[in-house]
Amino acid sequence: VKDAVDAAFVDGVTPVAVLVSNGVYVLTAAITVDKDLTLRGVNGSAVTRLAYTSRIDRVLNLNSSNAVVEGLTLSGGYTVGYGGGIYLQAGTVTNCRVDHCWATSRGGGVYMTGGTLRNCQIITNECYDRTWNWGGGIYMSAGQVLDCIVSGNVTGETAGGGGHGYGGGIYLQGGLVRNSLVVSNLVY
Repeated sequence: VKDAVDAAFVDGVTPVAVLVSNGVYVLTAAITVDKDLTLRGVNGSAVTRLAYTSRIDRVLNLNSSNAVVEGLTLSGGYTVGYGGGIYLQAGTVTNCRVDHCWATSRGGGVYMTGGTLRNCQIITNECYDRTWNWGGGIYMSAGQVLDCIVSGNVTGETAGGGGHGYGGGIYLQGGLVRNSLVVSNLVY
């Protein structure tokens, strides 16, 4: 999938869409979408998964205002820093699931400085280390979270770290959260 997205920009012509068929696609590096394109799971997130089998990198960097990522499960991402699943600066992520991702500082599932999450599930992500941690599911300083479910996420410190966690589900520094269910998240 990463190769297809990268190849889509080799000739400088932005394609209409990169379509991903059913299956589990094991990643070896993050996918970066910094041009206007649609990355779509053909039959939805229940049957199309982009995942790591070990902690290597975040799953997706999205930084293009007209880019759309839809119908995918993004799983197993990891970063020392911000956004274990998605680092979202611009664009739209819709009808996706982000699960089992981890960051050491902000946004275990998603780190947002812009863009839109729409009709997504942000589930079972973690943000913790030995210091201060924000947003087990989502850390957002700008952007929109619309019609999403944020559940089962955790933020806090590791044993003996002396730090603190804030926002088990969402740590909202700025932006808008509307019509979303934020439930059963934990700060410790």
